[in-house]
Amino acid sequence: VEAKERGNDLFKAGKFPEAIKEYDEAIKRNPKDPTFFSNRAACYMKLQEMNHALADCDTALEINPDFVKAITRKAHIYFWTKEYHKALQWYEKGMALDKDNEELKDGMKRTLGQISAAQ
Repeated sequence: VEAKERGNDLFKAGKFPEAIKEYDEAIKRNPKDPTFFSNRAACYMKLQEMNHALADCDTALEINPDFVKAITRKAHIYFWTKEYHKALQWYEKGMALDKDNEELKDGMKRTLGQISAAQ
């Protein structure tokens, strides 16, 4: 838990590589907590390392398939890599679990806008 808290503080300070190291430590101590993978994915996203971020989201979702934060991050990754139909699928999956989630609603709206603009 201490490593996660240090990671969170470093993330908030914009020190993403340092935060990743703390989340690595948290994962070593408890590899069954999907939050650590999801938080590390957020760091990778900030560093534009989308493949690493996607892998961490997938691991978090293997541990807990209904973990909305990891679903949301995975949808965002697909959005930022312009894979809008995949993004839409993941936003919809998240909305099925948490229909009032504003981050999911906004992402879905942005994604639908991109899809309709491309047609």
